[in-house]
Amino acid sequence: MWRRKLTVIAGETREGDYIILRDRQVVGRIYPAHLIPDASPYVWATYTYPATEGRADSLDDAAEAVRAHIRTRWLDSVPAVPLAADRKR
Repeated sequence: MWRRKLTVIAGETREGDYIILRDRQVVGRIYPAHLIPDASPYVWATYTYPATEGRADSLDDAAEAVRAHIRTRWLDSVPAVPLAADRKR
């Protein structure tokens, strides 16, 4: 159900940069934080509504944070979750 896949931007991948999929829906991203001063090694973000973000010391911790934050609002049994980008203001 949950998996991570290398992010592809303009046909290129970068080590440590992943999208997070719940079933086949892209629900988050994890990437290295080396450009952010005093940040943990990884930045994570959810794309679900409401969107959240944070920092983690490892790739596995970041992936677990994405899952945990999404699961606080959307159970795994929900077929597709609303994405923050889909919300109208």
